[in-house]
Amino acid sequence: MSTSRKASARLPQHGGESDSDSKYMQVTPCGVDKHPQQHNEVYEPTQLKVVRKPDKCTRMWLAALTILVVGLAIAFVVVTITTSSRSTDSTSAGESGASSAESELAESTNVTQLVAKLEDLEAQVQALTQLTSELMANASGLDARVADLESASTSIETTEEQSDTVPKWLLTFVSTTNTSLQVLHSNFSSLETRVVDLEWVTGIGNTWIPGLARVVDTNVSMSDPASVVLTPNNQPLVVYSDIEHTSMTLAVCQDVTCTDPSFVTIDPGVCTLFGSIALTASTHPVIAYQDCDQKHLKIAVCSDLMCSASVIRTLDTEPKSGYYVQMALTSSEHPVIAHHDNNKKILKLVICTDQTCETFVNRTLDATTFVGYYPSLALTSSECAVVAYGTFKQQTVKLAVCADALCSSVSVRAIQGTSGWQYISLAMSANDYPMIAYYDSTNSELHLVICVEETCSAATIRTIDSEGDTGISASLVLRNDLPVIAYYSNSKQDLKLAVCTDLTCSVPQISTLDSEGDVGMYTTLILASDKRPVIFYSDNTNLEVKLIASFA
Repeated sequence: MSTSRKASARLPQHGGESDSDSKYMQVTPCGVDKHPQQHNEVYEPTQLKVVRKPDKCTRMWLAALTILVVGLAIAFVVVTITTSSRSTDSTSAGESGASSAESELAESTNVTQLVAKLEDLEAQVQALTQLTSELMANASGLDARVADLESASTSIETTEEQSDTVPKWLLTFVSTTNTSLQVLHSNFSSLETRVVDLEWVTGIGNTWIPGLARVVDTNVSMSDPASVVLTPNNQPLVVYSDIEHTSMTLAVCQDVTCTDPSFVTIDPGVCTLFGSIALTASTHPVIAYQDCDQKHLKIAVCSDLMCSASVIRTLDTEPKSGYYVQMALTSSEHPVIAHHDNNKKILKLVICTDQTCETFVNRTLDATTFVGYYPSLALTSSECAVVAYGTFKQQTVKLAVCADALCSSVSVRAIQGTSGWQYISLAMSANDYPMIAYYDSTNSELHLVICVEETCSAATIRTIDSEGDTGISASLVLRNDLPVIAYYSNSKQDLKLAVCTDLTCSVPQISTLDSEGDVGMYTTLILASDKRPVIFYSDNTNLEVKLIASFA
């Protein structure tokens, strides 16, 4: 059962700004890449064309007009000369008795008048030529004036706080003068302009312009990262826990900007933590979580999008099971769940053999003690489970790769060169090679493991960000096999994003997306259907769940 409430999402009072698809999942020679999308979408203000540049058609008409006028002038001269000549001949033939002196005088007068007309016409042609030159110069000047807008993504957003009648707006544009993305934000009492690195914005093929942060829910003390999935209509469904109220909420957004979300309490009356959500083809949420009263692993299979009713089952009754829950669905919509047993300090896997987990198999993936922390789960194209996780005593990242869909055997490997056990995020490349983002707790840095084969027997390890204490709550997705990582800077208390521009992430492009207060903890990143990044995270200053995404 579940209870629901309704609230309108609003913009944060402090106005944040910033600037896959499925997590590809895992490896091995097993068969169909299915795993829940675990992330959302954001704010797309109305696009405005500020200036319209004179097009090629307009310039052709100007040239044609000039040619026409000059042609008419020449025709007028020719007609005048011809008429004067005929008049002169007629006069000479009709007055044969006139004197030779009178004929010469008349002819001289006609020539003088014709020369005067020609001079006057020449002056008019010169004036028209000058006017044409001025028009073309003005057109060139207009070209220069709109150059900054020609390739820009220009948008203006107007919103209004519930408790504030002063509208706020954001204008973003690209300046070709200094090749930078300009972000202008105002509430009409203050004005702020920031320059965002244009190389980051365009580095992965599209212009990603950071959007305004939107508040999804208030009065929430998040205890762990949200879990997010998108419907086919790009509606984010978000599951998150409130440690103060020991409850878990499902937020059902009405659109990609998460306006007017509806809220549902999962398993009401029970302490619930570590939620992980997936979505069936019928858009029914499936949510795995910990019953923190009993410390058991449970699952809720909803009967509709709003989870107005659900089948709830307990999957592991071992003491202190169900920590750091991660779930994916197979192509048959059978849940696969990785979790940490905090009593035995081991890593476990539950494989359901039907859609509601009426029957299931429990596996121990790694029985060495003090392992299985912060697991991240994905499925290979053969639907074999792959789990990256941390080891507390060894302070390393390990990888468990199942040999088949029921995980009858498993390969476990400590990834050489890693130093850390927290905030681990796994994604699978198109060829089922793992990539793992994690927080290096020894050096307080964000690192990325790029495996060169399915079990990660060899790998490249990159330092993505080493500025201060950074890389906590890393969330990794792949966009066209290129890593994109959202994470929290503990020293600056900011939300940051790293975008890789090549397969080995040799030069990551890093940007701060939100720096208003203590923001960015418990980060979850997904890609919308058009590959735009959507990030859910915690605002610890205001006790809010927030959402931020790009405009384009």
